[in-house]
Amino acid sequence: MAQTPEEARKAWRKALLLLRIRPRSEMELRRALSRAAFSEGVVETTIERLRESGAVDDRAYARQFTEERRRLKQHAPTRIERDLRTRGISSEIARQAVWEAYEESAGDPEARLLDEGLTLLRSRQVHYTDLKPEVAFRRMAGLLERAGYPGQVARDAVERVIEEMASDGLLELPPEEPW
Repeated sequence: MAQTPEEARKAWRKALLLLRIRPRSEMELRRALSRAAFSEGVVETTIERLRESGAVDDRAYARQFTEERRRLKQHAPTRIERDLRTRGISSEIARQAVWEAYEESAGDPEARLLDEGLTLLRSRQVHYTDLKPEVAFRRMAGLLERAGYPGQVARDAVERVIEEMASDGLLELPPEEPW
């Protein structure tokens, strides 16, 4: 079935509206246009036009997404890569965007991850003050795990924050438990 100029205009307007709300990957746009009942040919033509105009660019989207997730949500590289792939960004582009974001930062990558994990935990430590230390440990570790931090980095960050909270009187450690 040949696409009509009216159908092409409607798809174009719908895509621009979606992009005005927030940046999107090609796959997200493709899915949204398909759900809006546009034919496959109209969807592909619209995506191609958007690509040619520069309105959609998966590499640029991946870089922006990486920076936002790292800065606003304090997610670790593995979580950011996984989230990008679920949005239709290829593994290669996702890996490159994350690598570039972390490469631009100065210092040891593992030390940066630890600092970011500490910042995340410290910003939420008020949620752990009325808990038993073992419960606080599990919840903090779970938070960092969901955010994509590697196991040893998460453990080091949690131990340090629990020690800080104990020294500030915000958490009471049993005397026999080494943290």
